[in-house]
Amino acid sequence: MDLVDQEYWNAGYDHVRLDVANDRLTTWLKPFVSGLPAGSSVFEVGCYPGRYLSWIGLHGFVVNGIDLAPQTARLNNWFKQQSIEHAMIKQGDGLEYMCNTEDKYDFVCSFGFIEHFTDFKSVIKAHARVVKPGGLLVITVPNFRGYLQKWLHSSLDGGNLSLHNLNSMAPEIWCELAKDLDFKVNFAGPFGGFDFWCKPGGRTASASALCSLLMSCGKRLGWIPSRMAYSPYLGLVATKLESVT
Repeated sequence: MDLVDQEYWNAGYDHVRLDVANDRLTTWLKPFVSGLPAGSSVFEVGCYPGRYLSWIGLHGFVVNGIDLAPQTARLNNWFKQQSIEHAMIKQGDGLEYMCNTEDKYDFVCSFGFIEHFTDFKSVIKAHARVVKPGGLLVITVPNFRGYLQKWLHSSLDGGNLSLHNLNSMAPEIWCELAKDLDFKVNFAGPFGGFDFWCKPGGRTASASALCSLLMSCGKRLGWIPSRMAYSPYLGLVATKLESVT
């Protein structure tokens, strides 16, 4: 079950500006991406608005993506303008595609996807299904489960928090599942130092001021050691083991 109606996403994407990500997530991701051969095939589920897929594509990979958002078709021209090699970029149900296709990719990823489903384990299994032997699986989610992050979002960002399945934010479960699916886990845990963000509107003046203060402080605290209690992101990086014959 999807916890968020698609119309919510569509409305939010109406005026979004297409750009290339350059943030703590890309800083964390870079060492893993740099180990992939040039020309590797990449698939992102829930790819719109393509900020991370653009960044990945600029490293010399062939990108593919599916998203239910009707604006997804815009990415074809955007990638062309950025000289990013791309194959399949289309509107559609990416989860259904992963569960049924025979296509396989060198690099399968999602950024902020699995946490919007109640049965997140099945969603992770669908990701794993389309990874080639020797290929890479990357999944990231916001960390709303760590006790400080959970308290802050419960107090200041409750509406946004309700759209996320906190049970999915569990690197220990990801590790067990990945190993059962014949993956070697390269990384599973928090990253990004400390940061905080919240959806705009719907707060008292004092709560809005506190949100602004926290977000301002967060921009300066990417350097501190990452911890489950307060770091903004959780990530999984795993390699599909080669078949034994």
